[in-house]
Amino acid sequence: GMESSDETEEELVLSNLHANVYAACFALTVRGLRDKRTTTLLVSWLWVLLSIAFNVFLLHMAYYYVAFKLGNRFSGRFAQKQVPHATAHLVEVINGNKTLDPDRDQYLVTLCSDLPSPWFFCLVEFLFNAYLMAQLSTTRTLLFQIWNCPVVRRRDDTAEERIENMVVSGLLSYDAYWLCGLLVFPKMMLIAILWYVGTAFIAFTTHISTMASRVLLLVCIAQVDVIIFESFFSSSKKDWVTKVQVAQHSKPCTRYATAWPGELAKLGLVTILCGLAWELFSCEFDLRDLCWTCARTCTLQCSAAFTFCGPEDLGASWPWLHLMHNTNPNPTRSWNPIP
Repeated sequence: GMESSDETEEELVLSNLHANVYAACFALTVRGLRDKRTTTLLVSWLWVLLSIAFNVFLLHMAYYYVAFKLGNRFSGRFAQKQVPHATAHLVEVINGNKTLDPDRDQYLVTLCSDLPSPWFFCLVEFLFNAYLMAQLSTTRTLLFQIWNCPVVRRRDDTAEERIENMVVSGLLSYDAYWLCGLLVFPKMMLIAILWYVGTAFIAFTTHISTMASRVLLLVCIAQVDVIIFESFFSSSKKDWVTKVQVAQHSKPCTRYATAWPGELAKLGLVTILCGLAWELFSCEFDLRDLCWTCARTCTLQCSAAFTFCGPEDLGASWPWLHLMHNTNPNPTRSWNPIP
């Protein structure tokens, strides 16, 4: 009996909880059910519901903002085809080496002048996916902590109070199912929706200056649970939550997920998500690539509609930024350093 007990102890590891409302709700629920603290249970789940509600509302608004902007981005002549029509028009102009009409194509020229490059989108999307991967890893940790927690028979045995912290020593046989269903899977679903809406939010950004503000908004949406935890929980409760440890069985899949194979898997998944984002919004990136080709290939006649190419193709060079104030005040040309 002693040998079996020692083996069981060797199979268990302790891990700390992350600082967010989902992990805090898990710890407070275990203690609340053990001590029959109804108020503790209600308040902890209230913060989870508020976090989910705020996430859903912000994602809803972001989705309709993108949809509204797409519906009104082009003028009336592009109302039916929108991006495909503009793409076909630029293909015709570039292949035929034609000029862009200053009046008829003015909106398209303005749009192309402000569009971020496709490669800039790839970099921002990669960093956005990496950030969401961190959020997913935090949720995955909570999933492992709940699912791999030992099974006990009595509610009194689910937690052990120590001088410096509390240890979640086990859960009842059915606890893992409803805790994962109410704490883990909603968060994973929100992350998946945030990836899709956020990727569209970034992909359809027509001004490079607004890219940073939109990414910041997406980060705030992903951090709603952390913001609520840091803002409304008392200092003592936040300190208590971060010190709570959860006993869990050390399984090979868990060890691999937290070691270098897990790191490489994250990198691979982030790269795949970037490729998927490119495929989903490829029509948008075709337009951007054509815009950059037309505006910055000085041998094409359509480049005359933009200000990137000077009379001596100085737009293809890299001028010194500290000399840019000494430019020729030509309203139609830029990057024209005075010798």
